[in-house]
Amino acid sequence: AGVDTGLTEGTGDQVCNGESLVPGPVNKDGWAAPAAGPISSNFGPREPVMTPNGLSSSFHRGTDLAPGCDAPIWAAQTGTVVATGFGVGYGGNGTIVIDHGGGVETVYLHMYADGILVKDGDKVVGGQQIAKVGSSGTSSACHLHYEVHINGEAVDPEPFMLAVGITLG
Repeated sequence: AGVDTGLTEGTGDQVCNGESLVPGPVNKDGWAAPAAGPISSNFGPREPVMTPNGLSSSFHRGTDLAPGCDAPIWAAQTGTVVATGFGVGYGGNGTIVIDHGGGVETVYLHMYADGILVKDGDKVVGGQQIAKVGSSGTSSACHLHYEVHINGEAVDPEPFMLAVGITLG
């Protein structure tokens, strides 16, 4: 469709579990939105939410995007997957953590085990599908919880992504 996905020729039609992966749109600097769909919860203080797996935190360390169950989740930028799975520092949530270098990491939460499409050590590019939206852990519905960390500290993903040319939601 004339959109640069940032993927190397021949890698845009990867297959996992018999399904074609869907590359996401990438801007000229290699950044991509982590998912489509509206914002369902913003960064910052909030009332805790009761989920089937317990009460959520009263401070929301990310931005939630709600594109629907099994929708694609894309790497926000080129990097190395440094953690995947459950119990890797984010409670019982299905988790992917990508190190982009320069002290920047992105975190993706709530995938089901079969929705995590990368593994520790994988090299990814912006716009590459890395997962499918789920509702694992402290979640009450399918959505992507997306965090941006700068030197280990969670920052509000909306202004960070806006500064690199990506509007969330």
